[in-house]
Amino acid sequence: MPLPKKIAVFTGSRADYSPLYSTIKAIDDHPDLELHLLVSGSHLSGNHGYTYRDIEQDGFKISRKIEIDLSSDSGTAVLKSMGLALIGFSDHLKEISPELIIILGDRFEALAMAQTAMILQIPIAHFSGGEVTQGAYDEMIRHSITKMSQIHFVATEQFRKRVRQLGENPDYIFNVGEPGLSNIDINKIPEKYDFFKELNISHALNKRIILCTYHPETAGHSDISPLIESLNDLNNSFIIFTYPNTDNGGLEIINSIDLYVKNNPEQAIAFKSLGVHKYLSALYHCDLVIGNSSSAIIEAPHFKKPVINIGIRQQGRPRADCIIDCDNSYNDIKKAINLALSKEFQRHCQNSTNPYGDGLSVVEKVINILLEKEALIDNRFFDL
Repeated sequence: MPLPKKIAVFTGSRADYSPLYSTIKAIDDHPDLELHLLVSGSHLSGNHGYTYRDIEQDGFKISRKIEIDLSSDSGTAVLKSMGLALIGFSDHLKEISPELIIILGDRFEALAMAQTAMILQIPIAHFSGGEVTQGAYDEMIRHSITKMSQIHFVATEQFRKRVRQLGENPDYIFNVGEPGLSNIDINKIPEKYDFFKELNISHALNKRIILCTYHPETAGHSDISPLIESLNDLNNSFIIFTYPNTDNGGLEIINSIDLYVKNNPEQAIAFKSLGVHKYLSALYHCDLVIGNSSSAIIEAPHFKKPVINIGIRQQGRPRADCIIDCDNSYNDIKKAINLALSKEFQRHCQNSTNPYGDGLSVVEKVINILLEKEALIDNRFFDL
């Protein structure tokens, strides 16, 4: 009887763990696959809630926890973290010697893992290639990881064509759909009363709920003050903040959020991380999503929620027509909020279509490909 295929999965933050959750679970449950979960980055950071605990609470065994020091968020600190990552990742990958490693997305710690796997000649299966986000250096990281990978799981036909345009083997580019949407199961979302009680915000049950995540624009500005000023003007509303990613400029945003919550304890709460299931529940029960997170572009339209996307961080991604784009200025954000909360626009959102699909059969497709395809270390450029 053949041994199970040894698959490593890397996660460096909630940004990649959340969309990978269902795939990780499917690998862990499959008798012909052996999961090795490598956890690093903000999962091991107290500033971001030690989210490795959420992974363990989800029932997964973590094979390796790899510290890369995220005590600062300057550009120099990020580069030093990447250097530490290369050292730590190389030791652990060599010990495990997986047949394949799965990496999702475009963060700097994911780039370090891809570089390590490339040098050690471990094939990479990459999720989310071919996407465009012009407001962050994630764009360049994403395309770089694509060029180091052998198997490509993309979310749309447009993304498949872009990966092909980058010179990748067309036989190894698979349009499987958006992995994050595969986590959504309406039947597992608690009732509003129970969910608010769990978050300790029962006093907000009769208020308008606004879910807010604002990340730094690593290719632009990271000023959250226009958004904070706009939120100050809202009546009968309660704001649920989630902390930004560990990009340079994030600590300043966290300080602004904490100050707002301290000054408005009856109108706002902040979470370092809600985790996969609580975040999806918050999306389901909220009345408006605002900020510049990819989850607002990809997952929120599944729930037919009005979304305000601020600035250029997500510029280039396909959008549902329930999304309002605005500049990062008080006047533009205020105007967008008024539109988003109007009854006419909320009715409009109920008829919107998510360009990322419904998430059905994503995991099944991925598992079949992992079982059937042998990823060879062959990065020849395939001309169009």
